[in-house]
Amino acid sequence: MPGVMEGLLSDAATPVLAPEPTRSRVRARVIVLVVLLLLVMGGAYGFDRMSETHYFPGTRIGGQLIGSGTIPDAEAILREHFVVPLHRPIVVSGPALNTQATPWDMGLRVNVAAVARSVLAEQRKTPVFERIWRRAAGIAGDEPLHLNFDRTAVERFADSFVQKVNRMPVDAQVKVNGDALTIIPDQVGRQLSRQEAIDAIERSLARGSSSITLPVHTIPATIQAGVFSKVIVVSTTANTLRLYNKDKLVKQFQVATGTGGYPTPLGTFKIVDKQEFPTWYNPHDPWSVSMPETIGPGPDNPLGTRAMALNADGILIHGTPEDSSIGSNASHGCVRMHIADAEQLFTMVDVGTPVLIV
Repeated sequence: MPGVMEGLLSDAATPVLAPEPTRSRVRARVIVLVVLLLLVMGGAYGFDRMSETHYFPGTRIGGQLIGSGTIPDAEAILREHFVVPLHRPIVVSGPALNTQATPWDMGLRVNVAAVARSVLAEQRKTPVFERIWRRAAGIAGDEPLHLNFDRTAVERFADSFVQKVNRMPVDAQVKVNGDALTIIPDQVGRQLSRQEAIDAIERSLARGSSSITLPVHTIPATIQAGVFSKVIVVSTTANTLRLYNKDKLVKQFQVATGTGGYPTPLGTFKIVDKQEFPTWYNPHDPWSVSMPETIGPGPDNPLGTRAMALNADGILIHGTPEDSSIGSNASHGCVRMHIADAEQLFTMVDVGTPVLIV
C-alpha cells in the first residue's frame, strides 16, 4: 500500500503542460493583423480619395466658415460675404462733390475663385496620414483672404473726381452801367491732387469705410468781394468821380481827366498812398520842362492840399488850384478835383480803395 500511495502522490504532484502553439497558428495571427491593417489603411486611403474635393472640416477663409464643403460651396460663401458688398455704392464727398460709387468700380478687388482653389490645393499637399487625421479630428485653420486694388480703375476714378472738383479761383469784379455799380462776387478755387485722391480712395476702402471724404484744398481769390466795400469810379467822358459804398452811391464830384496827348489810363487800380500837403516833383515831361524841380506845399502847388496816388505810374487823384479845368479833359493823366472836394474825399477813403477808371 505504501508503494501504491507514493506512486499516486508522485503522479499528482507532476504538472501537466499545455502544448505550445504551432508556427502555423502564429503565422495565421500575423496574417490576420496584416489584413486588418491593410483594410484599415485601404479604407482610410479610400476615404481620403473620396474627400479630396472637400476641405478639412472646420476650414475658414477670411474668417468665414467653409466647413468640409467643396470649391463651389466656398466660392458661394466668399462671394456673398466679400464680393457682393464691393458692389454696394458708398458716398464720395468733398466741396462741390457728393456722389456715389461702388468699391468694385473704384478698383477694390478680391478673387474668391483663386483663393478657394489655392486653399484646397494647399490642404492636399499635406501628408496623407496628416490629412486623414485632420479630417477625422476636424482640425483646420483660418486662411487669410486678401483684397487688392486694380490701379487702372483707381486712377480712372481719381481722375474723374479731380476733374469734377478742381477749379481756379475767380476774382471779384465791379461793373458800371450808367450810375449803377454791380459787384460780381469772387469764387473760391478748389484743388485736389491726383495722388491725394488715389490715397484717399485706397485708404478708405481698405478700412471698409462706408464713405470717402476727399482732401480738397481751397484757394482764395486774389481780389475778394470785401475789397469793394468802397469803390471810386472815374468817368473820363463825363469827367465825374463817384464814390460808392458797396453798390450804393455815396457822393459824386466833378473832376478833370487827361487830355488827348496825356490820357488818363483806363482800368481797375487802387489807392496806394495818401499825402496831406504833398510836394510836387517835376516828372520831366515836355509840359513840365519850364517848371521847377519841386514845388512844396502852398497855393501854387499843382497837387493842391491832398493827393492820393494810384498803382498806375505817375497817376494821382489830387486837388488843383486850377478850378477852371474841372469838368473837362485838361490834366496830364491825373484826376484833378476842387481842393475842397479832394480834402473831403481824402477823409472818406483809405489806402487800398479800388479805383475803376472808365
